[in-house]
Amino acid sequence: MRKQLQFEPDEVVLPRRSKVRHFKSRISGGVKNFKSSFSRYSVVFSSSYVIITLNSTLLFLLSYFIIIFFSQFVTAFAASWFNIHTIIHFNTIDFLITSRQWKKRSEFGVYGIGPVLVCIIAILCYMRYTKNWKYSRYQRMFFLWVMYQAVTYILGGLFFGSFIYGRCAAAIGFVFPNRLYLWALGLLTAGAMIFLGSRYYKMFLSSSKMYFTDFNKAIHRPYLVNQVIFPFILGNIVIILLSLPDFSALETGVNLSMLLLLIPLWIRANNYPSEHYGKNPREVSIEWGWLFWGTLTMVILGIILKLNIAL
Repeated sequence: MRKQLQFEPDEVVLPRRSKVRHFKSRISGGVKNFKSSFSRYSVVFSSSYVIITLNSTLLFLLSYFIIIFFSQFVTAFAASWFNIHTIIHFNTIDFLITSRQWKKRSEFGVYGIGPVLVCIIAILCYMRYTKNWKYSRYQRMFFLWVMYQAVTYILGGLFFGSFIYGRCAAAIGFVFPNRLYLWALGLLTAGAMIFLGSRYYKMFLSSSKMYFTDFNKAIHRPYLVNQVIFPFILGNIVIILLSLPDFSALETGVNLSMLLLLIPLWIRANNYPSEHYGKNPREVSIEWGWLFWGTLTMVILGIILKLNIAL
């Protein structure tokens, strides 16, 4: 039998002008995509979106002050129960004791009581947020920020403390002195934060009914910029400034670990459906009552924390 000759087609070579046109079309397409993205996110600097940032930043800071205030004092009182003297700073505590004087019972009691209290607060806020709809939109948004601050305090403290031996991870390290166990714990808690952020990402997006009647996918992420990202950045800047001169890399790292909760929220934002909340337009305005009483509460708690109270 004769073998049929198979001819492979020659490689198609575009003329030089065609290559130039193809390159120009790709550049123009990229420019158009950039312009569309820029126009999409340009609303974040409009007056109504700036008001959203102001309201959410207030709730972010208020929830942080409440969590840190109660956790600081309950930790200091627990230390005094074990005859350990302390000095309370803004977001740190000086334990007037040497490392050799710590015992297993006292270390677990002192470092464990704060996370337990914060966990109870988080559970109560979750129940208020999900089970009781009589609360106003700002009250429910406040409960949501308290939950995120509480999870950051507990799991973020374990995550960051596992790598630099701080917070309640120090008590666990007392039992498991091998650093590999602590690093494994840190990775597990990081995974837990990412899971929780992915599991409950709808909570922040559903808060859009505070301001919008129509919440389509085109404004999901611009809304998150003002409702979540900007408050997170501005709030942490304020916290760092207030903590000076007693700056703590550990506490700053713990606060920034909230990103592990927020990154899944940003990634899954487009999975949230478009919502229609009714025909009546909602006014985007500053909540003056929350602004006044929230600021007053933060000032009082901040002054108490900055007194460097010794117990």
